[in-house]
Amino acid sequence: MEEEKMIAMSAGFSHCACVNQTGNLFTWGILQSSKNSLEEPKKIENFETAIVQISCSVGEKYCHTGCVDVEGRAYTWSSGYKGKLGHADNWSDGDGADETGPKMIQALKFQLTE
Repeated sequence: MEEEKMIAMSAGFSHCACVNQTGNLFTWGILQSSKNSLEEPKKIENFETAIVQISCSVGEKYCHTGCVDVEGRAYTWSSGYKGKLGHADNWSDGDGADETGPKMIQALKFQLTE
């Protein structure tokens, strides 16, 4: 992991996430969508801009993660059970709506005007 100060951290039931001072996001533990354990923090490379806020669910089952970037865009991933990721195109009563990586919540994407 890069040697930078961490500025935010969130811990769920079986996974954690943290953000460093340059806005890089790292996760570890077990996420519902991957079923794989990450014993060491892994950098998530899916973002164009810095991440400023994160949240990990604390439930034992159907865990998910959310974050917001410096531009105000919201992303969620992992268990999409009952639509909790906010992706209207991917809603399910089972595991079929899982996202394996961060996906922007389109309903929260607004046009920025000057």
